[in-house]
Amino acid sequence: MLSVVTAASPGQVQARRRRGSLKARKRGTVVEKSENWAGFWPLLTDNLLHGHGVRPVHDLAEIDRLRLRFPDNIHLHLARAEGRILAGAVIYESENVAHVQYMSASDAGREGGALDLLMLHLLEEVYPSKPFFDFGISKRAGWPPP
Repeated sequence: MLSVVTAASPGQVQARRRRGSLKARKRGTVVEKSENWAGFWPLLTDNLLHGHGVRPVHDLAEIDRLRLRFPDNIHLHLARAEGRILAGAVIYESENVAHVQYMSASDAGREGGALDLLMLHLLEEVYPSKPFFDFGISKRAGWPPP
């Protein structure tokens, strides 16, 4: 299943996502474009391993090579507070699409709404005029049905 938001018809953001974003702001969480790939990659890798039993498709060395080869197309955005990375998203950007290749949050980031703040920032401030914002593939247990 693929989740995509279109600029022409963005829909409404769930109230709980707005509340999470507000909670994060009240806690001093800030969102920024970053080059701290080495800081984010262990969080992403640990979450994928413990949550899904997989590793990122790219290791840190591979994503470094890709982002250096395509500096206008591969970006890292982080939600941080008190010097700690709470959440992050790797965006692959083309002319028409901002695609979330990876996103992850720490326990404190999830509890504090950092991922909500990060995603709303990307949707409303960084990529509001991009025709498509692609959250990527969603995999749920038992999906697709046999």
